[in-house]
Amino acid sequence: MNNRGYHMQYRGAYRRKRIKLIIAVSAIALVFLAVLFLMIGTALNNKTHTSSGDFSNNNNDAADQSKGEDNTLAEAKHIKGRPLVLLTQDTSTIASRMQALPKGTEAVCVALNQADGTLLYNSAVAGKTSFLKVAENASRATTVFSNIHNRGYYISAALTVTSLAESDALSRELGVSAYVAIAAEAAMGGADDILLIAPSNMREMTEEGLDAFVEELVSIAKRIRTLAPEAVVGFALDNTFLSAKDSAALIDRLAEGFNYLGINATGYGKEDPLEFLERTVGSSETADVQYYLLRYNMRVILPNLEDAAARESLISVVEDYSSNNGNWQFLP
Repeated sequence: MNNRGYHMQYRGAYRRKRIKLIIAVSAIALVFLAVLFLMIGTALNNKTHTSSGDFSNNNNDAADQSKGEDNTLAEAKHIKGRPLVLLTQDTSTIASRMQALPKGTEAVCVALNQADGTLLYNSAVAGKTSFLKVAENASRATTVFSNIHNRGYYISAALTVTSLAESDALSRELGVSAYVAIAAEAAMGGADDILLIAPSNMREMTEEGLDAFVEELVSIAKRIRTLAPEAVVGFALDNTFLSAKDSAALIDRLAEGFNYLGINATGYGKEDPLEFLERTVGSSETADVQYYLLRYNMRVILPNLEDAAARESLISVVEDYSSNNGNWQFLP
């Protein structure tokens, strides 16, 4: 009995130790599994966040890239542009003509061609086509513009697109393409902005014709900037647009396609130029014109009168009556 009792007591003690051991091992295993699951969960969670973070960053990068691709056209500088003739019949040099500019001049306007289309600078583009003629003794644009910039002057280069008066569609397209190349050449050669001017001998247009004309003009500006991405291109509005039935919509579309717009006040005909300008931009009867001047920061294009006092009178009309804050240039 004693031995049996001893064995029973021993077996009971052994069983209790074994149970305790199993419980301890199970507890350790549970703790290990809990830690393992926690680690797996953390890893999965980090991966999810990392993936979503990468996606977010990609979206942010795309957004930043989208912001960088701004289609807004660069604004042209407000200038007070004095006329500078590139080529004359006398023996004067462009250096002497710059020397004669009024004190305080910061900007000049040069005409790239004459009314008949003859270029006043030696164009490499013109040398590749018989469509464009170059005046004798003309200098390269890069040479001329470099000399002007050396004096610290801003250059607005005016280009009359004579082919816009062409009625034949094929001839018109050929001429327009040549002028697109000329404008791009001038911009790459150093002109700070290009002012496109429609010829004065254009025929009157219907509303449909004006609508198509606006599309053509906007296309021309776009083609110039395609060839010369940094080009600042403007267009001089004349009475054709200002007096049109749907002038507001037409001018809005032009403003979207050009870096700046101007009002061409050079077509005064037989009228006194001062009276013409006052009637165009300085009269209470032309409130719409004054509205356009302010809304689009338009530049007023003035005729280059021989009398210096008359030129100053024109400037006074622009600055005193149009509230244009001195944004003007003379057309040589």
